[in-house]
Amino acid sequence: MLKPCSIIGILDDGWDGLSGHARARLVGASCVIGAGRTLELVAPHLAAQAKQHDMDGALMRVPEWIGAALSDGQAVAVLATGDPLCHGIANMLLDKIGAANIEILPAPSTVQLAFARLGRPWQQAQIVSVHGKDAGEWFSGATPQHGLYELVRAIAEHDLLASFTSRENSPARIARALLAVGYDDELRLSVAACLLLPDEEISANLTLSDAAARKFASPNIVVLERIAPRSQRA
Repeated sequence: MLKPCSIIGILDDGWDGLSGHARARLVGASCVIGAGRTLELVAPHLAAQAKQHDMDGALMRVPEWIGAALSDGQAVAVLATGDPLCHGIANMLLDKIGAANIEILPAPSTVQLAFARLGRPWQQAQIVSVHGKDAGEWFSGATPQHGLYELVRAIAEHDLLASFTSRENSPARIARALLAVGYDDELRLSVAACLLLPDEEISANLTLSDAAARKFASPNIVVLERIAPRSQRA
């Protein structure tokens, strides 16, 4: 039995990268919810009468939109980037809407793609997200409310780390934060930008000083790797 709400992972290859099942769920949906850029990727394929909700700046309204559509007996499709269960919207919707009403159709995570481009296994990587947590540049005494706090703490305990970023919390800002904490030659930073787009760009094994001074295309994923024992950190 099909569940009334599908959370569908999509990447920047758009419709071509979706499975047949995911395409069918989108075509059959009366209500489609997603960020503006993901809605644009599928809009030509949706039913003419399908209502589209742009969740940019309105994330907390998504459960309301889903609930209203389900009350009217409508099929709902929610678009998410990559794997909706990896720092994505699925966690919140499972809590609000209930697993009994939701099927999840993941695409590869952009973290998975980033490691594939770098030619590196990723099963040992710690994954964090600094997306949507802008608190400015890192500073001494920053509290857990700072957008980079989780990342700075995580790299102290893990030798391999991947992070979702944002335009504000960019790879350069991350590198500057780590330099401010006292890391330098101990870490290398790689950036996978614009994955699956024509201008995809991979910048591998940068020093923190190099990364701190560069601008990177967005969206992107950061991978941090420790190349020297932690005991050698100054």
